[in-house]
Amino acid sequence: MEAIEPPTKRRKMAQTGVSAAVPPVTSYRYNEKNVFSLLLQSDGLEIPLVYDSQYTFAALDKYPIVRGHALLIVKYPAATLLDSLPPMVAQATMEDLQALVRAVQCATGCAGIRVMQASGPAAGQSVPQLHFHVIPVYLHESSSTALVTSIPPPQRSQLLAADAGPLLAHIRNMLPKSYAPGYHVWASNESDMEALGWALQQSCSIPGTVLALSGHLGAGKSTISRGFVRAFVRDSLLEVPSPTFLLCLSYQDDTAYEDKVVDGGGGGEGVGRSAADDEVVPGKGAAPPKVAVALPERARCVHHMDPYRLGQKCDKMAGLIDFETAFRREVCLIEWPDKMPGSVMAMAERGLAVDVSGMGAQASGRLITMTPLGDRFKPRPDKGRKGGKGGGRDNSKPAATDPKQQPQPQEQQQQPELATQPAETPGKSTGEPTAQILEGAGVDDDFGYAQLLLHWRQQYPAAIPPAEVSWRGAVEAAEANPGDAGADALAGHCSGTVATAAARNINAAAAAALETGDPSQWLVLGIESSCDDTAAAVVRGDGTVLSHQIASQTGLHEQYGGVKPDVARQAHASAIQSTVDSALQQAGVEPGALTAVAVTSGPGLALCLQVGVQYGLSLAAQHGLPYIPVHHMEAHAMMTRLPSVNTTPMLFPSLLLLVSGGHNMLVLCEGVGRHRIIGTTLDDSVGECFDKIARVAGITAVPGGPHLERLAAAARPDAHVRYPLTMPLSNGAQKDSCNFSFSGLKTQVMTLISQKRKELGLPDLPLPPALAAVAGTAGGSAGAGAGGAGDVAMDTGKGPLEAGAKGGDVEGPAEDGLVDEAAGSALRAEAAARQAASEAEFSAAVADISASFQRTAVRFLQQRTRRALEWLREDAAQQLGSATTPAESGDVGERKDLGTGSRQERRQQPGFVRSLVVAGGVAANMAVRAGLSDVAEEFGLPCVYPPVRYCTDNGLMVAWTGVERLKMGLYQQPPRRGADGTIDAHVQVIPRWPIGPMDPRSTANKGRAHIKILH
Repeated sequence: MEAIEPPTKRRKMAQTGVSAAVPPVTSYRYNEKNVFSLLLQSDGLEIPLVYDSQYTFAALDKYPIVRGHALLIVKYPAATLLDSLPPMVAQATMEDLQALVRAVQCATGCAGIRVMQASGPAAGQSVPQLHFHVIPVYLHESSSTALVTSIPPPQRSQLLAADAGPLLAHIRNMLPKSYAPGYHVWASNESDMEALGWALQQSCSIPGTVLALSGHLGAGKSTISRGFVRAFVRDSLLEVPSPTFLLCLSYQDDTAYEDKVVDGGGGGEGVGRSAADDEVVPGKGAAPPKVAVALPERARCVHHMDPYRLGQKCDKMAGLIDFETAFRREVCLIEWPDKMPGSVMAMAERGLAVDVSGMGAQASGRLITMTPLGDRFKPRPDKGRKGGKGGGRDNSKPAATDPKQQPQPQEQQQQPELATQPAETPGKSTGEPTAQILEGAGVDDDFGYAQLLLHWRQQYPAAIPPAEVSWRGAVEAAEANPGDAGADALAGHCSGTVATAAARNINAAAAAALETGDPSQWLVLGIESSCDDTAAAVVRGDGTVLSHQIASQTGLHEQYGGVKPDVARQAHASAIQSTVDSALQQAGVEPGALTAVAVTSGPGLALCLQVGVQYGLSLAAQHGLPYIPVHHMEAHAMMTRLPSVNTTPMLFPSLLLLVSGGHNMLVLCEGVGRHRIIGTTLDDSVGECFDKIARVAGITAVPGGPHLERLAAAARPDAHVRYPLTMPLSNGAQKDSCNFSFSGLKTQVMTLISQKRKELGLPDLPLPPALAAVAGTAGGSAGAGAGGAGDVAMDTGKGPLEAGAKGGDVEGPAEDGLVDEAAGSALRAEAAARQAASEAEFSAAVADISASFQRTAVRFLQQRTRRALEWLREDAAQQLGSATTPAESGDVGERKDLGTGSRQERRQQPGFVRSLVVAGGVAANMAVRAGLSDVAEEFGLPCVYPPVRYCTDNGLMVAWTGVERLKMGLYQQPPRRGADGTIDAHVQVIPRWPIGPMDPRSTANKGRAHIKILH
């Protein structure tokens, strides 16, 4: 049993900012457990590192003083400049610092650079690792050092990905290639991702090209591929579904259209000719003269592949198509290339590796890094490569690869290439130079693509390379519909026209509502079908709830002993239309008057998710509505931000404790789509544990957790003493982490209940009805040949009395029958009394065991939540300094007349979370609410819960999350129905979808937990 500090003592320790004496710089020591080490270890960072070299790495400051504020961190275990550094480290540090300063100046255009280094806490150092601040100075600011101290930590805003992303890509492109190999670009939204696909198609359609797209689930690999395919076939509205389930989709450009164009006004392009040859720029007159250089032949086909769903059976991809032909004569877009068979990737001769940062639920943009393909995904030699990090399997940190492995001889080849370039129109960039770079360098290996990336790096360091595509029918559409924005956009040739062209799918009312930017005019429908309840709701953008409908499946799954996915799917399919219709009718809204449709796309049961997604997509396609896929766990968190149902809505940043039947995790929520997992469950969730224990206790309702809570309320006060339970994860690698494990606790409780049942001589629980019927059918068939029911009764060894009690025939004199009947009645009465007493004792024991379990589970949740808050408070102290300065420490004791709330507000750590949020079905448990409220009070934080009726899955949380994402422009265009009139090809669900990256402090044992969350 863990020793627990008294609540008052814990509260005093958590709230009081007791400042020890500031240690002198001579005694300040390096500590590897700091926020910088977390940056180096983290995977899927929202804002990736600037670079990662052998002796140093650089990152943008999370709380910058000015735009471009960067940090250079020395990897050597040194805390200050007083510590000894090996000569190689010192020399490399100075060279790296100079390279970073130059890149920051070029990217920001600042007037000067201030390099600062604080050694020791007295000088302001808060992170015990040697580092330097690179701070740009702009003309309108003072160049004195007062600038740094003039901005107190509470007033320094957190760096947002939308601001940091373009700057980060620019700095990387300004660094020497040895620091950040390849080309880096920031895509702020779906349109940018598709525009990048256009640019890649224009320069990478050479036969034998392989584009290997790596990134987490939902990072945007398919969006880039969609842009590539649409540009290849010159159809900006072509539906390009993800090949997740079909594994491979192939596309060819239909040139029959050009054969019908008499004058070539549509800008025809035959197979074997470059797309740039036939460009027509509106307002520029005729196309420029053709270049007298033989450009490489254009591939005839594009294959879009995704082996992710095959898992361990990825070898089946090898027989899907003729890869030898595809890798030599066609173009292959491969998502998850690291999951492709090694024998297939060994045939790849040239192409690009495209790494996409971020994760599916993140609302920020994406940093995309492109490097020559090389041997990255080919089978490794038996001895392995020197330096495991350079092998290319770490897709989240492409900039950390060994720069010395990159090709360097571009200077020798540059002059011949430039000699073949024709004169360009001043101020106008076309796709021709990049094509000629490839042609001049040769395309027999990756050197041509290295030249392409070098050209992009030099010419477009801060923007997506432009692409000129002759969209099929573009000119005709513009001429036939003068002034039509969609037709003009289709005829356009710049990356900014993607959204406008695709916006033709959105109906006029929805487009007008979005154009105003006024959320009070928005109407969003939310659909939820991730598990066992069908729900729909309509909410206005200002938070007004217009309707909420739930079709519960209560009573449907009890006969199976739990949720049966196929039965749940059938129930969803039967109820989805009536539920949505009822929600719309209650809101008084017609489907066409909606602004958007938000649907839970994952995580959850795949069969159930598909019902809601398919219906939502159909509705969006039929009425031209924006479609918003919603993350189920994020929706639970966003529910606490809905102003109309929460008295104190959640503010960012906050720590979320998600407790439900399927999930149990601690998540740092810094904004919509900005989440980091602090801890997660290794096995069962607390809600699953509640439900399974309830079933063993004899509760047949599904879910059983609420009934178990009521049972625990009837327990005796000393229940935890009668039935003591061990705290989970008291030992082992996860002892000091924030992860959860309820499997062992569940086994303890179920064993106690089973032992008590046997001790009292009670029969085992019967099987659920549906399972019993199956077992009975099998048993009846097996016993049919053994005789009738009477024979079976005799074979059980029961005597005449038992047989008579069961209604069997007993032969004998009449008077003996009367005696036997009287004796049997007495025995039955005595047995019934004993049975009643045993059941009463069992019920009391089960109530005590349930109460002991609930107490232990709550204490375990408290322990891990408390640790997470301590971690986050320490992180904030290192990033922005301590909450109480030495000068203030004496003042705290002198002002005892202030109220508790005032003292808490004074000592609130800058950068620390603003609330503790508890969401999910188990958040309705009163013991859980009380226990977590105590933890929040210890840290001077409010504890935020959704209303009890909205703790479980509902459509309102999905609708409001849709509003939050709609405000950020995060939505998809309405799909177009296929040739068969359905939208089945667009139905994409993610049953296992990470809400964000995992904190490295909780991955000491990277076993089932890490795999379960991230894949």
